[in-house]
Amino acid sequence: MRLAYGPYGRRPTAVRETRTDGTFSFSSLYGPRTFRVPNLPAGWALSGVFLDDTPITDAVTEFRQTPTPQALRVVVTSRLGSLAGKVTDADRRVAPGARVVVYSQDERLWMFRSRHVHSVLADAGGAFAVAGLLPGRYLACAIDELNEGDWFDPDVLRSLKPDQVRISGRPVEFDSAPLVGGPSPSDMRPDWTFEVRNLSGFCVVQADVASPDWALRRIMLDGRDVTDTVHDFREKDVEGLEVVLTKRASAVGGRVTDRDGRPIGNYSIVVFASDESRWKYPSRFIAMGRPNQDGGFLVRGLPPEDYLVVAIPPVTGRCGRIRSSWPHSGVGRRPSRWPMERSRHST
Repeated sequence: MRLAYGPYGRRPTAVRETRTDGTFSFSSLYGPRTFRVPNLPAGWALSGVFLDDTPITDAVTEFRQTPTPQALRVVVTSRLGSLAGKVTDADRRVAPGARVVVYSQDERLWMFRSRHVHSVLADAGGAFAVAGLLPGRYLACAIDELNEGDWFDPDVLRSLKPDQVRISGRPVEFDSAPLVGGPSPSDMRPDWTFEVRNLSGFCVVQADVASPDWALRRIMLDGRDVTDTVHDFREKDVEGLEVVLTKRASAVGGRVTDRDGRPIGNYSIVVFASDESRWKYPSRFIAMGRPNQDGGFLVRGLPPEDYLVVAIPPVTGRCGRIRSSWPHSGVGRRPSRWPMERSRHST
């Protein structure tokens, strides 16, 4: 068996073969180090590394020069799991070449080159298989766009967790149901199933995603697209909703200047669909933004549509009636038009 150590996040600087009795030794250990077993036979994996009976598996250990040797114990195991399946897209068609990420639910194990994070590509038939899984609880996610090595980034993995998505019902009128404070209780389970309780009256189902890289694409019910559709919760529950998210959402960015071309640093931006039928409350086609530290603005997560953009005096909270926004921008002309081509924003 071969063991290797090196600075954290870099190539090993030293490799040692074990002796016939399974013992080994390293010399001149100094500074932060991690240990790996790079050439185990198929079906075997590193289970644990202990330094003087202290577990240091996957940890960065700071070594200092000491007069006496330190006892290092390495444990391997053949008790490994596997996961296999098939990837399909939102239309239930096979997704060849899709990236499948399988990762531990424990965020403490999301370090660089973690043994608890795996990534494979689906084959031409959409099938995938991940082997060598150490004991533990894992999450799996298929994604069509992910840069090489990004699956080791904790921020990327966190954005793929189910608890980063919240499904809610937004009331559209209050004559059919009592007005109560706060959103309805919502549960998102580890298997991506969800339940929203205590809904009443007429509501639109919405998906709020913590990561700005994701946005709602559509909501399906019995094979029908019911995105932005009003549901009646007065007498019965609605079951079987399927929520589809996408990373291919549109964004609008830029800077605001006055009539003389001088940049303006304090303003609000209202982005709204040019189609007035999209202005119903609540609407995913209306968004508000504020300038960043550089004076520019960026509004993300917009569904495909033709949009109008207008700068108005700084306001807080949600944007109000769009009909009255752009005439008061002070620029004396209609807002800028930003087309979001539908053909370029499908998953």
